[in-house]
Parts: sequence; structure tokens; C-alpha cells
Amino acid sequence: IPFYQYSYQKRMVKYLESNQFLMCKKFRQGGFTTLVNVYLFWKCLFDQNIKTCSLFLMDREVISISYKFKQIINELPNWMKSKIEKITDREIKFTTNSKMRFLSSKEDPNSLRGNKINYAVFDECAFWGKGVTESWWASLYLMSTEKAFFMSTSSGKEGWFYNTYENAQDGNNKFKIFNCFYTEHPDYANQEWEEDTKNNLG
Repeated sequence: IPFYQYSYQKRMVKYLESNQFLMCKKFRQGGFTTLVNVYLFWKCLFDQNIKTCSLFLMDREVISISYKFKQIINELPNWMKSKIEKITDREIKFTTNSKMRFLSSKEDPNSLRGNKINYAVFDECAFWGKGVTESWWASLYLMSTEKAFFMSTSSGKEGWFYNTYENAQDGNNKFKIFNCFYTEHPDYANQEWEEDTKNNLG
């Protein structure tokens, strides 16, 4: 099944493969959430015993991503569909003994207690509210999470995401930064669109 990627998305997959803790300050409608979760889906489909947890701001984002995966699975060839054991609004189980979980940031971080997570995704975590990202990260970090990806659009110059991103730029933690710009998306890479958007936003 074709999954076409722009050049910045191909670059991001390489970063996901090669870095343990990754941060990305993303632009809207760039396909970041879909890309990262499809990458995890691929890992679970073909690798044994992979456990992932993708965290979203609200329940509506959880429902949205699970619906998207139901559509994706419907388009898969039968030999790949046969690897899907079960799919609900909050998880996908695979015959490889791998599992993807989708949770809201509003849930209790202790709900994952006792579960080893290989890959954790924090989506739009700059908007989660004071102390929320810290609580989830502390819980997952102590569970020996192997890889963690934090991505968000900007939300001011304060909070865990901003501070950790700035520290990563200064080399003060183990996070690596994936840099990309909206002009790398072909739909936005023209001066007329940029000027129209700025004028309409005021």
C-alpha cells in the first residue's frame, strides 16, 4: 500500500530510527501525527513484542487517530490484515504480540503502571497544561521507556515543552531536535500563500 512522504517526512523517519529522545516543533497540517503513528504501526506489524503508547491532548484526538487506523487497515492486503488481532478506539493488538495504545493526556499516568513501553509519543504536549507532561514523562521514564517522541506546535515561551526544547538546543539534556519548516511542505512553499495567510490572520 503506497504511503507517499515529503522530503521532511522521510528525514523525520530517519530521526525516529536513530534517536532515543526526540523533540519536534511542528507546523499545522504537516502530517506529523499520522507519520509517527504509522511508523509505530509498521514496527508493531513486523517486529515482535513492541509496545507503544501515543498520548493526545483530548479524547477526540484519540478517537480520530483510531478511526484513521481503521481506514488504513481496511485498505491493507489480506496477508497484512491477518496480523491484526484486535482493534478498538484505544488499542490495536497484533499477532506479533505487539500492541499500540492511544490515550488522552487527561487520564491517570498510573494507568500504565507495570507496562513496559518501547515507544512513547507525546502529541501537542505544549498545550497539555501545567504539570501534565511532566507527570506522564516521569511515569513513562521510570518504566524504562526505550524511545520517546515529543512534538507540538508552539504555545508561548513557558512550560515543560518550551523549557526542554531550549535546553536541548543548548545541549543540556539528552533530547535531540528535529528541525523542519512549513516552507518544506509543497502546499505552503509559495510567497502568495504566505502573504495571503498573513494578511487574513491580521
